Amino acid sequence: MKKLLSMLAVFGIASSTTITVVACGVKTENKNPDKKPEEPKEDLNQIIKDFQNEATNIYIDHIKKEVMQNLIGIQENEKKHLFIKKDNIIAFSNKEKELTLKDKKDIEHDENLILNSTLLAQKLKELKKVNKYKVILDDIDSIFDGVEIIYNDNLKIKSGELSQGVYIGNFINEYKVNIKYKGKNSIEKFEIKDILKYTSTDDATFKVAGDNLAKNIEKDFLVSNEMKKYSNFEWKNIKNNKNFYEGYGEFSNEIKNYINSNDEYKNNLISFIKQNYFKSFQNLSLDFNQSNIYMDSNFKTNLLNVFENKSSKSFEDYTKSEQNSEKIFKTIFRNDPNNESNKQVLKELYFTNNNMDKWNKELITLKSNYLKNLKLTDQQTNLIEKSNEYISADSIGNIKLKGATITIGSGVNKYIHELPDFNLSVTYNASSKVEEKIDFLSEFTSKVIIKGMHNFYGMDSNFKYPEFNSDQDYLMNIGNKEVIPIVKNWHLINSNRLPGDLSFMFGSIVKAIGISNKLDFISNLGISFLIKNMSKNYIIMSDYSNDLVDYENWNNGTRYNNKVEYVLNENDISFIPAKSGAKDKNPDSITFKLGYLAVNFKYEKLFNLSESQKSKIFIKFV
Repeated sequence: MKKLLSMLAVFGIASSTTITVVACGVKTENKNPDKKPEEPKEDLNQIIKDFQNEATNIYIDHIKKEVMQNLIGIQENEKKHLFIKKDNIIAFSNKEKELTLKDKKDIEHDENLILNSTLLAQKLKELKKVNKYKVILDDIDSIFDGVEIIYNDNLKIKSGELSQGVYIGNFINEYKVNIKYKGKNSIEKFEIKDILKYTSTDDATFKVAGDNLAKNIEKDFLVSNEMKKYSNFEWKNIKNNKNFYEGYGEFSNEIKNYINSNDEYKNNLISFIKQNYFKSFQNLSLDFNQSNIYMDSNFKTNLLNVFENKSSKSFEDYTKSEQNSEKIFKTIFRNDPNNESNKQVLKELYFTNNNMDKWNKELITLKSNYLKNLKLTDQQTNLIEKSNEYISADSIGNIKLKGATITIGSGVNKYIHELPDFNLSVTYNASSKVEEKIDFLSEFTSKVIIKGMHNFYGMDSNFKYPEFNSDQDYLMNIGNKEVIPIVKNWHLINSNRLPGDLSFMFGSIVKAIGISNKLDFISNLGISFLIKNMSKNYIIMSDYSNDLVDYENWNNGTRYNNKVEYVLNENDISFIPAKSGAKDKNPDSITFKLGYLAVNFKYEKLFNLSESQKSKIFIKFV
């Protein structure tokens, strides 16, 4: 089995869903054994990664819309079940090891019904219509490759009485959904692992209450004025020993620790559940049966998405000011990221009040789209959108909690019934004050984002570079001995290019590092938790200040016919005069995006050869 470069955490029915990639089927034959296999293309890796993310999101959405209401069944609902029904749950209560092969086959049949896997297969099949996935799906008859039950110690069959003479039972097991695609040399599959927690009961009223909980608690929790203290997280209240500026990076662990260690939070949540969903069951003993109730979270609607979704034409543009271009350039590529002056430049030029106001309006649009997906009433939406917590939130998403149980009886007759796990929609902000947001974002961008880039490439801020934008100036040094051969190899396997084409040169900085290294790079910046599309979060490319090119289309011909092209040397990459082609263009600026920083700045002489220069360094390997 070969693992995917990164395990992806998502939401499922009961547990922190995980994805594993395995190779299956017959590998493509290498017809020329003397020829080394071609290096895997970054684009194919990214297509596979995007496909896995999209397929997983389809699964998550399917569970929410089609399955949650099937997790509590009465006998009427179980008529088509072969095993997962009252009689068998009672008969096999605490006798899981006595299941026969026929029982297991029947369980697989029932689980497919509960999960509505036929409909899931149809939804996944729609991905075959997406053009960019055709290269990995055209040879696949069925993307959906079945639900596989996992028989281990987590399989539980239990039964008891909700009240005198009223049956209730649990059927709990792990399973995985198998999804196929074509990899580089073989048919591969990835597995979405999850846990089913099914309740069987005679009490129709309990089913209605449980279904209402599953269907509505995610949005009800966010709407509730009484739970506002618990549905809105602010960094200062959960950060423990971390710095204030770190609130613009990973924060899910802090939410996890806060919830797991906070009895007040749990007790008020239990009271909320009882009051809103089980009010007719006054004597119900409902509680969390463990301290660690946090499972996972998803905060993919956040301030970082505002920059992730931008095209280069909407980046902050400094190309009309050489002075500001120099400040921005040095802030990113030259200065010590830990220096206070770096932070001050970002506050002065980039994280301004005007920009913050503009970005917040864009974020409000993203947050509104999130609310639309919750299917709120107009009244509920208005109530949320007018709240200060929502307006100041840097992110909105959901957390997934487990461990809600009903305890029935005592002593030898004690029965603990496990309820399905559930999501809560919540908001998060690094600070509710704009001036603090500006300060924290500036410091985070300098000390974490820019510093992380310096560390990854081995950039030394103490190195004495030539004067900015002089004939001798160049972009940067790369001192990381692991990155240098990767960059060089990228040039060797992409040696065929059009005249005056600079795209592969910039690609060698960004794309050549590979998905694995890029995941590590972004992960070390503490923002991977917030990212929707990895490929849109790190960009360096040449541009034209009088006609900025949208990076989405930078390979459509706009990058060709420059007056210079490049050559790979032992210790550098250098510009040389273009040997052929129209040679009618010359870049004069740089487009750069990483994290919350998205800028265009003037850098005219970087791409110009003086009359006395036959070549000019672009990057040095040191």
